[in-house]
Amino acid sequence: MKTQNRFRLACLVSTALLTPGLALAQTVAPEPQAEASSTLDDIIVTAQKKQESLQNVPISVDVVGGETLDRLSLSNFDELSGKIPNFSVRKSGSTSLISIRGIGSGGDRGFEQSVGMFVDGVFAGRDQQFAVPFFDLARVEVLKGPQSILFGKNTIAGAVNITTAGPTTEPRASLTAEYETEARERVLAGYVSGPLTETLRGRLAARVSRNDGYLFNTLTDRRERTSEDALIRASVEWEPSDTLRVNAKYEHGDVNRVGSPFQLISFGAYKNVLTAFDPKIEDRLDRQSSSGRFLNDAEEIQSDNFALEVHKELGDFVLTAVTGYSAFDTRQTNDADGTSIPLIAYKQSEEFRQFSQELRLESPIGDRFEYTLGAFYQRGTYFTDPRLDVDGSLLSTVKVASQRTFDQTSTIWSAFAEGKWRLNDAFTVVGGLRYTSEDKSAFKQNTVMKFGTHTPETNGMVLAVSKAVLGSVNFSADLERSESNLSPSLALQYGDADRGMAYFKVTQGFKRGGFDVADQSGLSLEYQGEEATAYELGWKTRLADNRAEVNLAIFRTDFEDLQVSAFDGVRFLTTNAAAARSQGVEVNGRWQITPTLYFTGSAAYTDATYQNYTGAVCTAEQKAAFTGPGSCLQDLSGRPLFASSKWSSNVNLEHVADLPNGLTLQSNLGVNYRSKHYLATDLAEASLQDGYASVDAGVAVVSESNHWRAGLVVKNLTDERAMGYVMNVPIFSGARVASIIPPRTFGFSVTVNY
Repeated sequence: MKTQNRFRLACLVSTALLTPGLALAQTVAPEPQAEASSTLDDIIVTAQKKQESLQNVPISVDVVGGETLDRLSLSNFDELSGKIPNFSVRKSGSTSLISIRGIGSGGDRGFEQSVGMFVDGVFAGRDQQFAVPFFDLARVEVLKGPQSILFGKNTIAGAVNITTAGPTTEPRASLTAEYETEARERVLAGYVSGPLTETLRGRLAARVSRNDGYLFNTLTDRRERTSEDALIRASVEWEPSDTLRVNAKYEHGDVNRVGSPFQLISFGAYKNVLTAFDPKIEDRLDRQSSSGRFLNDAEEIQSDNFALEVHKELGDFVLTAVTGYSAFDTRQTNDADGTSIPLIAYKQSEEFRQFSQELRLESPIGDRFEYTLGAFYQRGTYFTDPRLDVDGSLLSTVKVASQRTFDQTSTIWSAFAEGKWRLNDAFTVVGGLRYTSEDKSAFKQNTVMKFGTHTPETNGMVLAVSKAVLGSVNFSADLERSESNLSPSLALQYGDADRGMAYFKVTQGFKRGGFDVADQSGLSLEYQGEEATAYELGWKTRLADNRAEVNLAIFRTDFEDLQVSAFDGVRFLTTNAAAARSQGVEVNGRWQITPTLYFTGSAAYTDATYQNYTGAVCTAEQKAAFTGPGSCLQDLSGRPLFASSKWSSNVNLEHVADLPNGLTLQSNLGVNYRSKHYLATDLAEASLQDGYASVDAGVAVVSESNHWRAGLVVKNLTDERAMGYVMNVPIFSGARVASIIPPRTFGFSVTVNY
C-alpha cells in the first residue's frame, strides 16, 4: 500500500486506457446506433443462474443496465440505492450498511451482509471486496427476499447480482472523460475489446478517478472527503467448440480516501468544550465538518478478484463450474470522536482471503421436468487488529489505549437442488432445497495498553477507567462454532411472459452466526444465527401491445433472532433481536409511450418493524435519565427498523429527438422519494430524517452512428440537504455526527467510441 504501488497502478491504468484505444481508432468502425422502437425489448437476467426474461422469473427483481448506469453517471451503491425503492446503502464510520425491504446488517466489520453480493457468480460478503466504483458493467440485478437455494450463503434479505461486461465478437473501444463541479471529480475510463483469435476474445477495461470532496473541514482548513480510485480488469472468453465455453476475469482495485464523511449535527451539552478547540465548529447541516486534529481520517483498500466460469454441454445437459478467489488488504485511521478535540485515535488493518468453488448441473431445457443440481465450497480467512488511543488528559482523566486482535478461519460447504415441474401449459411448480454446513474458528484478544505504546497497562486506576469508560478489559479467547441448516423453497407459477405470469412463493432463509469483532469487554464474544420465512405473491404482465409492463409483488418476511449491531456511544454491541417482520407491496413498470418517449417507475410501501426486541441499546437521552441498576436497555418492540422508509419511489422519463447533421438529443428527468426514517440503530429522535425528494436530470448530444457522446448530468437539482447516517459521539453523550447526501452537482462527460 505504498505510494509507489499506487503510482505504478495509475501508470498501468493510464496505459490501458490510452494505448489500445488509439490503436483501434484507425481500424475499427463504431457500432451503429439502435433505432427507436415502439415496443419494449425483453430484459434478460440471470436471477436464477441462467439467462431468461425478467417476466418469467418468479422473484421481485429490479434491474439497471450498464448503459443506464453510464448515462445517469451512477458510480457506486449509494447512488444506485436512491433509484431503487426498498434498497438502501448507508456508509457508517467503518463499513457500508446494505438493506433490502428494511432488513440488513449492522456496522460491525466482522459481519457479513444480510444482502449477499455476487459479482460474476462469486460471493462477496464484505463491501471491501468490491470497494471500487461501478465500471464497465453489463447490468446490476437487485433480488428482493431470501434467495436461499441457488445463491445460498447469507442472502436472507436478498441478493445483488452484478455482471461485468464481457469480451465482444467485434473489435470495439471506448474512452470517457468526466468532470464534476462540486467535488471537482475527474474521471478517465475506457475499454478495448474484441477477438484475439478465431476462438478467443478479450477485454481490457480501466478507470482512474480523483475528487476533492464536498465538505469543508474548518479545523484542518481543507476539503473532504478526498478520494483517489483506480481499477483495472482483464477478461477473456474462450470458445474452442460448440459445447465448451470458458470465461476468466481478473481485476485489481486501489482505493485511497482522506478525510471524514461526517459533520457535527448536535453539540449535546458540550458546545463550550468543542468550540474551545475550533471556534468555527457548528451543528447545522451545512456540509461543514471539524475533526482530524488528533489523527487524519484515511482509508486505503487494495482488492484482487478472480473468477473462472466453465460451461460444458454434456449432450442435452449443461455442467457449469465457477471458481472464485477474492482478497483485500485495508489500512484505516480515524479521529474516532469525530469532533474538534484531539481525544480518540483509531487505527485498523485488515487482511481477507477467500476461495470458492461451485458446480451446477442443469437438465435439458424444454422437458416437462427441469432441474438443477449443485454443490458449493468456500474457505475464508479474516484478520484485523483495531486499536483505540484515548487522551483523557484533556478531560482531566487518564490516557489509555486498547488493542484488539481477531483472527478467523471459516469453511463452508453446501449441496442444493431445484426442480421445475410443468403440470400443463399454464401451471408450473418450482421447489428447492439447500443444505449448508459451516465451521468457524477464531482467536480473539483485547489488551489494555499504555497510551501511544505497545506496552500492556498495569496501573490499576487506568485499568478501572478503561473498563468504566471504554468497556475495555484484558481477555483472550479461542472460539469455535459449527452450524448447519436445511432451507426449502416452494413456488407455484401460472402463465408466462407472453400471457402474463402470476406466482406465489414460500422460502426459508438462514444467516449463520459469528464472533463479535467489536467487543472489548469479553461479554459479547459471539452472536447466533438468524432465520427467516418469506411469503411473496406476484404478478407480471405486458400491456398495450407490448408497449408497457407492470410487475407487482406483495410480500411478508418474518425473522427470528435478527442480528443487530448498535453503537452505544463507546463501542458497537452485537445482539440478536428476538423477532422482526417486513411486509408490504412493490410495483414497478415501464412504458414506451412513443418511439421517442420512454417512462420507467417503481414504488414500494414497506412496514418493517421489530416484533420483539426488549434488549436494545439505549439512546443518549435515555442513559442520562437512567437511574436503575445494571445497564440501560430499551424496548424497541413495534418500532421501525433502521433506515426503513414506509414509502419509497422512483420515476424517470427519457426522451430522444433528432437534430440536424445526423445528431441525436437525449434527455432524462428523474425523481426519487423516501419517506421519513431513522438513521441511528438506537432510533434516537435526533436521527429521524424527514421524507424528501431529490431530482436528477441529464441531457446529451450523440453523433451519428454513436461515434461520440457529450453529456451533462445534474444530480440533486433542488439541492436537498438530508442525513445519510447518524452516530453518537464517543464519550460526549448526546453529541452526534452525521453523513450528508451530496449537494447539487453538475457533471460533464465526453465519450469517444471506436
